[in-house]
Amino acid sequence: MIGAYYSWEQIRQQLSLTLLDQYQAGVSGGLLGAVPLQPNPLFLTAGGVAATGDFATNRYQQTGESFSIFTHNVFAITDTLDLTVGLRYVDESKDGSYTQVAGEYDACLGTLRAGPQNFLGAAGVGLNCFVFAAPSLEALAGIAPALAANPLARALLPREFDERFSDGELVYTVNGTYRPSEDLTLYGSFTHGFKSGGFNLDASAAVGGVDPRFASEEIDAYEIGLKALLFGRRARVNVALFHQELSGFQVLDFTGIQFQTFNVDKARSTGFEIESQAQLSNNFSAHLAVTYTDARYPADCAERDPTASGFRPNVATLCGAKLTNAPDWTVVLGGTFEQPVSDRLDMFISGSARYESERRTSTLPTEVLRPDLPLPGDIQKANIRVNLRAGIGAEDDRWTLELWGNNVFDEHVRTGTFTVPLRGALGNRARASFVQEPATYGVTARTRF
Repeated sequence: MIGAYYSWEQIRQQLSLTLLDQYQAGVSGGLLGAVPLQPNPLFLTAGGVAATGDFATNRYQQTGESFSIFTHNVFAITDTLDLTVGLRYVDESKDGSYTQVAGEYDACLGTLRAGPQNFLGAAGVGLNCFVFAAPSLEALAGIAPALAANPLARALLPREFDERFSDGELVYTVNGTYRPSEDLTLYGSFTHGFKSGGFNLDASAAVGGVDPRFASEEIDAYEIGLKALLFGRRARVNVALFHQELSGFQVLDFTGIQFQTFNVDKARSTGFEIESQAQLSNNFSAHLAVTYTDARYPADCAERDPTASGFRPNVATLCGAKLTNAPDWTVVLGGTFEQPVSDRLDMFISGSARYESERRTSTLPTEVLRPDLPLPGDIQKANIRVNLRAGIGAEDDRWTLELWGNNVFDEHVRTGTFTVPLRGALGNRARASFVQEPATYGVTARTRF
């Protein structure tokens, strides 16, 4: 098989954020409650200027092109041995930009002009010039060039950008499959994969002159395994051993107000998977799957030359940690019982249980710059969730009525934990979590015409 692929995509987005009358007081109480000036230190840092009504309207655009040519071939070396070879050359290019189209920034301008009155320094500028409602450095230069030269403004205000990202990679796979009998297949494979980089389309992406782009990710994946039919083909077992080495691993971090992607130089994943199904009787079938995964960031995951890329505290914090939402053990056990109840009716009862060991739930496992200080709520404890379903229906499947319950024991399970912005200081930051569905129950009716 030989082919080619082309795609073109355009993203256009315009967002506006307006600060209301509770912003300065709320942030002061959340972060600066220890400051003796009450009730509103931020109001004072702005020279007595209220942030109420301050806003910024920001526009983000990205145009992307992807082109590839590929070939996928299966060679029958013998009647029982096949060799699969696949090649794909991928060329990716993206143009990304951020511009500010409108805004009003009284509190931010007041803070930059305040001088000694801004007794909070960078904190006062950073909060009264909240990045999503602040002037871009370019907009500020048009309003007050002298303020745009302020070192705090240059370090903390958003910067507009219009950049290009391009990359290309040869992706390939080699797979050997050996079938010593009709009921047994052995295989081994190696794959070199690629995921394109791109842009963080966000007002904060280029703050301080940071490159708004993130790099491409590459993976070298090794796998060996077998697939077997047992007991007169009434049972099936698949076993796989795998190891994956990732470079430029793309990490998606939700900060509480935005998603950002950055690269970690190295990540590893090693483990095995066993998947089985069996028809234990004419009426009862069962399945069992067990997965062990050691997914981690190596201790040297940030090996890039710091003089070339700058110190990256979010990356350094990850080194030696487990990957997010990657439990060591996952076990799924289930079964289905089916039985005719008359010449025209069938019934069934099924259930499944999923066990997972403890896992990390936040992108960063510790306080940035404080690797000895774990983030609260970062570890989701081991848990078991049970789903049940029962139904009755016509023998010819013309209609079915089902009763079901998911997570019937109402396990509260976190999928993501993040820091709430502007609430709490280092070591005492407010935290929140996304959770999976609680116990849910329902009735489902189906019919076919």
